Amino acid sequence: MTIATARVLPLPPRHPPPPPLPLSSRVVLTEFTKIAGATSIGFLIMGFIGFFVKLIHIPINNIIVGA
Repeated sequence: MTIATARVLPLPPRHPPPPPLPLSSRVVLTEFTKIAGATSIGFLIMGFIGFFVKLIHIPINNIIVGA
């Protein structure tokens, strides 16, 4: 089959977008600030945990490897 005789298949039909959510189920600003604050605190805690784990393991690794 050459390029000139190749068939082009039609695309499947697209679904319509869902209707907008009612105002009662949308995220309210206070809920958003609560979630954003909890997420940022989680990032900070995980960052400090990672920093201290690295701070402890680098000297141990240097002792084991003998660099």
